[in-house]
Amino acid sequence: MELNLLSNRLMKARTTFRLHASFLAVVLIILVSCKKEESVNLSKANGGAKNAAGADVDRLQWNMESLVDVYLKRGHRDPKWDQATTNVLVRFARIRSGHREWDDTEWETLGWELRDAVQNGSDDPMVLYLHAHNVVAYDKNGTLETVANAYRKAAEAMEKGQYSSLRKFYVYLRAAESIQAADPDKAKFDDVFKYRQMAGGMLKFALNDEQIPVPEVKEACEVLFDVLKKNPTQHTIFHNVIQPVLMRRWPNESFVHQTQGRYLLAQAWKSRGVQISDKVTANGWTGFRSNLLMAASAFEEAWKLDPGNARIATEMIGVELGQDNGRDRMELWFNRAMALDTNCFEACEKKLYFLEPKWYGSPEEMLSFGRECVASEEWGGDVPRILMRAHDSLAAYALYNGQTNYWKSPSVWRDIKSSLDKFFTLNPKAVGWHHNYVWYAYHCEQWDEFNNRLPLLGPINYSYFGGKETFELMLSNARERESKTP
Repeated sequence: MELNLLSNRLMKARTTFRLHASFLAVVLIILVSCKKEESVNLSKANGGAKNAAGADVDRLQWNMESLVDVYLKRGHRDPKWDQATTNVLVRFARIRSGHREWDDTEWETLGWELRDAVQNGSDDPMVLYLHAHNVVAYDKNGTLETVANAYRKAAEAMEKGQYSSLRKFYVYLRAAESIQAADPDKAKFDDVFKYRQMAGGMLKFALNDEQIPVPEVKEACEVLFDVLKKNPTQHTIFHNVIQPVLMRRWPNESFVHQTQGRYLLAQAWKSRGVQISDKVTANGWTGFRSNLLMAASAFEEAWKLDPGNARIATEMIGVELGQDNGRDRMELWFNRAMALDTNCFEACEKKLYFLEPKWYGSPEEMLSFGRECVASEEWGGDVPRILMRAHDSLAAYALYNGQTNYWKSPSVWRDIKSSLDKFFTLNPKAVGWHHNYVWYAYHCEQWDEFNNRLPLLGPINYSYFGGKETFELMLSNARERESKTP
């Protein structure tokens, strides 16, 4: 019997009757071991380390051992929550390992298993963290404070837990993020700083784990530097601690050079500053150009190692914005990104920014590109929203120049409507964006569109409109204006 078939039957059997948690974990670990042996044989023949499903077998083994094994051997166990807790950890190990046969429904199932584990009393740090991340954070009745408290509880439990440094890294980092989001005035900044420092320390320890799979390293570094990209000081601190370890252990991995490039690109713009070009100092220009040159070199090395990575091509658009080697070079990297990922919103967003009047384009070029994003039969995902983003930017330019009636132009509404209509055709489940449709309809004075779209809002996110009182004034005004329309 093929191993994949055996694995699928085990998964189906689990929906019919509930295996004892530890037995399920043991069975899956045995399967992983068998798959790992199979992978070794395939590796000898094909030079690869992937199983038939496309998952990294070593990664699955590592996740099973660093999640399920830790709980079974050293966790706070109790018959009341043992099975539910182990179900959560087994499923999360599979999700983290990237198996193609386990689709997005796994996340939904994980959510129900997390509720089951917590309701049964599980205080396992990973369960608390995953519950905060996948249940509390999506509670429509919750607040930023309740989310922060859930992450804080998980972080406090993790300090006493036995999980690996990488698990602690994620918990501490998310705790810092959530506390800062709940208290943007920084009254609790000491906690944010503490957990962020602890996260960086845990990641450094994790990078010295001889068994850690490369995809786990890559994702952790990307998460950390995405969080820190708006904090240049801490970005530099963590980069100087972590990058030498990455270069020592994985010099031939594309993501290591990509991480270096992202840091150097951030340093370039830090050197230049946000002031207009006439106000940039000679030292500022020197630092800007030298860092851009090194960033380009790092990204190009990353591209050589992984020419199938759309994000590298996307980041090179940002480098070209500063280097100004000509639009053809920007288009080269843009086309590379879109060829690899036809839904690459970030690449389109960067090209749109490149085309702004303050850089190398014009309003006409921005709108032309935005309309191309709507009309394209190849590009999908969020890409049609680029036309909407073009008008957002142009409205800001207009307001800066004293023009307050930008949204009242019929041509603007035609573009907004085509942008969002195409977006909803491609993303019918993205119901939250009906709020945006209502906002634009109101400001473009399309009263029928505004009122007709209201039933689609579902639970209203009043903060998007500026608060409940503001939204109710919009409702009143729209109905009054509609009644006066011939």
